[in-house]
Amino acid sequence: MHFRSGMRVMRIWIKILFVILIVLVVAGTLLAGVSNLSYFDVREIKLEHNGVTDAVPQDVINVLAKTRGVNIFRLNMNTLRQELLECEGVLEAKVSRYFPDCLMVRVYFNRFVIKVRAGDYFYCADSERMIQVSEERYNMQTDLNEVFLPEGYAGFITKWGYDEGFVQMLELASQISPKFLITGIKYDNNNSNRFGRMILELSSLNVELYVREPVTWQRLEEALGCIGEEGRYDLYANALVKRTQGGVKSGI
Repeated sequence: MHFRSGMRVMRIWIKILFVILIVLVVAGTLLAGVSNLSYFDVREIKLEHNGVTDAVPQDVINVLAKTRGVNIFRLNMNTLRQELLECEGVLEAKVSRYFPDCLMVRVYFNRFVIKVRAGDYFYCADSERMIQVSEERYNMQTDLNEVFLPEGYAGFITKWGYDEGFVQMLELASQISPKFLITGIKYDNNNSNRFGRMILELSSLNVELYVREPVTWQRLEEALGCIGEEGRYDLYANALVKRTQGGVKSGI
């Protein structure tokens, strides 16, 4: 009795496996067929991104351009995603098929807050790290304030991370409004953890503002609003002074 019952169960499983095999063969045949139909060739790529500009880096464009005309079933989504992740500044990427001939791509870039020039080297900085980028990527960040660093200090920051002075400078530089017509921001702290020397140039007024110690953005904005004539100014937490001839300072 047990033997017959066992045979009956075995025959059921054989039938199930046979059906599964037939389904796999049919599915494979269909896939092989549609993967050779031009009807499913990629003709449209819908790209969404969270970049700080409307422009898209050329290396991202190059990766996606290779998919045009390729059958959508032949594309490996994981491989395509990995290629996008290797592009400069890309934090995350998501790729999906949208039948019959479209790719849906979402790319997430670093949220940079300033861009940094150090000699012939170009960097972009977010709230946690500064990374070297190509000149093309650097020039795309048209809405970021530009800060000039000495090459040695830039190398120190990229290798060891932000020091306290750099963080304080970053907070100020990232908030400076275009309305103040700042034409240049320079910073150097000689690899010290204290706040270094931050210089703001206002070429239209023939003015240089030296930020001598950490200040709030509100304090910096107030000082910029007080500058009314050409010359050099020093900003401290509790004072704004103008240098006169002979190095004598007059309080403002």
